[in-house]
Amino acid sequence: MNSKTYRKGEILFRQGAHEKCMYVILSGTVGIYTDFETDHKNLIAELGANDFLGEMGLIEDAPRSA
Repeated sequence: MNSKTYRKGEILFRQGAHEKCMYVILSGTVGIYTDFETDHKNLIAELGANDFLGEMGLIEDAPRSA
């Protein structure tokens, strides 16, 4: 497991990307959006410490849905 610090506003991954990794949030918050880079961006969740995201990339080997 690798640890990395992200700055506020930094993008972890983009909708549609193919990646086989997941993230565990140690501190801070992460917003999960659909259509982020469009006029229709939609916040679907906000995650915090001890939450995880990106796990479906490991399980389904499918593009990121958000």
